[in-house]
Amino acid sequence: MNYRRRRGNPASAGFLFAALLLFCASAFAANTSATLTADDAFGLYHGQASGAGLTLDGQSTATWQSTTKNFSFDVGAGDYLYVLAYNEPSYGPPHMYIGSFLTPAGPLASNTTDWLYYISANATPSPFLSLPSLAQVQADIAAANLAGWSTPLASAPNGSAPWSNAIPDPSAYFIWPDSLHRGSEPVSAADGHYVLFRSANSVAAIPEPETYALLLAGLGLVGFAARRRKT
Repeated sequence: MNYRRRRGNPASAGFLFAALLLFCASAFAANTSATLTADDAFGLYHGQASGAGLTLDGQSTATWQSTTKNFSFDVGAGDYLYVLAYNEPSYGPPHMYIGSFLTPAGPLASNTTDWLYYISANATPSPFLSLPSLAQVQADIAAANLAGWSTPLASAPNGSAPWSNAIPDPSAYFIWPDSLHRGSEPVSAADGHYVLFRSANSVAAIPEPETYALLLAGLGLVGFAARRRKT
């Protein structure tokens, strides 16, 4: 009697591989949407707390509320959000931003609880709307991690005069680093420099060990199916 070894179904192996790829994508990348503006300009980034993997997701194309923008981008496990904000020198202070985000970790709005700031030692970008290089922003993040991030000291609810409703989210606040620098208020240490705001917490959780175990099991399953195809 002749016996023939059963060959694996190539379609099944292909399906398993595709499913594994989808699993990996869902485990390590997820979409974030954002609506924000700044006085006067901004750059929006995501990356690790160390600054590794820093990516520019969007920036101003004009000044203040005429540049309220919507963005959509993917973030990876352990990523934070960064907003670089600065004023056009001839317009004067303040350095402020307001934003609303829908992240893998849930909704996030600008306020003095969920955001931190660092005032760069570097001057306001010139020419206006030309952001610092990614390497320079990463250097600022490293300096902030060394010196310590600070909690924003000034804020105002969305809809406050004279800024009105800058974005649709009523839960968002206008936030300044240390001072609005209006009228009798003290001069901001940010004047002549740019400010880097960072989300206080990661917006995409690092996968649990069980996730990696499932990933390894999936890789083993794909390898087993591939070996069966060769026999």
